[in-house]
Amino acid sequence: MQGKKTKAVFFAGVSGCFYPFTIYPFDANLPDTLSDIGTVYIFTSAAIHGQYKPLYIGETDSLTTPILNYEKWLCVVRKRGDCVGIYIEDDAVARLQIKHDLTEQHNPPCND
Repeated sequence: MQGKKTKAVFFAGVSGCFYPFTIYPFDANLPDTLSDIGTVYIFTSAAIHGQYKPLYIGETDSLTTPILNYEKWLCVVRKRGDCVGIYIEDDAVARLQIKHDLTEQHNPPCND
């Protein structure tokens, strides 16, 4: 990671479950070990007092393919997104449930 700091941050879902995400700054290279692993991801902006504000929540079976369309990416950029949080989950059904749980709780502005 060439000196780029990561940190663990927990995001709560509407269910009350907490999910541990590893936060990477946009200018960091994600580890190769994440490339073909199913994940739930959160594009965030660092807010006041170190709190992360979810801007877009999604899920994918592989980070090797583009995960956002152009319009969603523009929304994240306009909202001053500067980090991505990664939660590893190989099970596709579980990923969708977690995405829904988190989206219902946080209502991110770049999700439809």
